[in-house]
This record gives sequence, structure tokens and C-alpha cells, in this order.
Amino acid sequence: MGSVRRRFAVYQQAADDLRNAIGRGVYLPGSVLPGERILAARLGVGRDCVRQALAVLACEGLVVRDAGVATTVAPEPVYSAVSLPVGASVTARMPSPNERLRLGIEPRVGVPVLVVRVAGNPHVLYPADRFELATGSACPA
Repeated sequence: MGSVRRRFAVYQQAADDLRNAIGRGVYLPGSVLPGERILAARLGVGRDCVRQALAVLACEGLVVRDAGVATTVAPEPVYSAVSLPVGASVTARMPSPNERLRLGIEPRVGVPVLVVRVAGNPHVLYPADRFELATGSACPA
């Protein structure tokens, strides 16, 4: 059998390259990214492609873009820990507009919510960009 080769849009490949560079520490949190022309030359793509790639990374919360201002690497997120009760199940989904408003999630940012369910209790939503879930420790016998 032949291998399946996936083809991604060039801007997605550029976003992957920039995401990997941020992950490797080439661009540190709070640092200013090079301009679009320089990134385009480094990545071997056009400026429109760089703009699309940066838009993807902004939606992911990895970079901060302001019109007329340089693009910066977002600061490292600070998470609040939530201990999961025994028997809890967790799923993830995109929030409704009302949930976004209630949870303070910016409409333009694609942040999912973590849905925690425990039998017999109403489910609880946590914005995935602000909370980390941890299993509770077992009670001593």
C-alpha cells in the first residue's frame, strides 16, 4: 500500500513553522516577531501567506496582533488548577455566544470550553485557555 500524503495550505505550513519556532524558544514570550517581509523571506512564502499564518496563531492565542503595531509572542498562560472529583468525565467543545459572554471569552478567539460532568450534578464549564484539570488524589484508607 502506498502512503497517504496530506497536503496543507501554504499558510498552514507557515503557521506550523512559526508555532514550532515559538515552541523551541526561537521567539520568546513577549518578544516582537520580525516584520511580515522578513518572515516571508525566512519562510519562503508571500506576505499574504504570513498574514494568514499570523491570524491562525492569534486565534490560537500564541501571538498578539494590534493594527499598526508589531506582532508579539503572547505571554505564557497562567492556569488555575481545578481538581476533578472521582468519577468525573471531561469533554471539550466550542462555547455558545452566551457562554462566551458569561465566561469572559473574547468572541474573536477560538477558545474551547472544558465540560466537566459528574453524575447527579449539573455540568460545569471552564475556558480551556485559563484552567487546567487534574485528577484528585485518592483518599487514604
